Amino acid sequence: MREQARTALVAGVTTPVGGAIADRLAADGFDLDTEDGRLDVAVYAVVPHDSLTSRPLVQIDEDTFAEWCEAPIRAFLQWLQAVHARVADRHATVVLVAPTASQEGAAGLVPYTTAVEAQRLLAKSAARQWGADGPTVLIVAPRLGVVAADGATSVDGTDADRTPPVLDAGSFSAEAVAGVVSLLVSAPPASRPLSGATIAVDGGALMAP
Repeated sequence: MREQARTALVAGVTTPVGGAIADRLAADGFDLDTEDGRLDVAVYAVVPHDSLTSRPLVQIDEDTFAEWCEAPIRAFLQWLQAVHARVADRHATVVLVAPTASQEGAAGLVPYTTAVEAQRLLAKSAARQWGADGPTVLIVAPRLGVVAADGATSVDGTDADRTPPVLDAGSFSAEAVAGVVSLLVSAPPASRPLSGATIAVDGGALMAP
């Protein structure tokens, strides 16, 4: 009898990285989820494109900060709350895609990088709180230029990708990020020691500790 396929949910499939992850998981035998049942893998790769609009720090008013920073944080929190019951009590893997720009900061993209760093801390907190229940929570950090590749030209001219990679472009493409995600989620018990960790897939640019 055929072994039952594992189930995956990818939020943000319209983004370059989210789409590449969904395609890779499907090619690797995962059933992409459209129901409300149990999950083996849940990936959050949502990019709030308005937040990628470059703006000087002194020109960010309360309404802009609420829309570009607070709203993405709240959206990720609500997503975590929604998937918890679907990944609890099993060796499921939850993955947040959080660009490395949040760890460095980026002039002109303060609301976005603040939101992404807050999402990263939410994921780390979930890893601590949910570890005993079974799920592993990981953060995969690509270059911002890869995440914003579908027309967010406002990133051009900022310092968001100021640190050059040491490897070729293929090592940090959307497909490369998808390959790392697939590797991490394909054997959940093996990835459990990494729970809460941030894994940079940026061609050796940031090399954060």
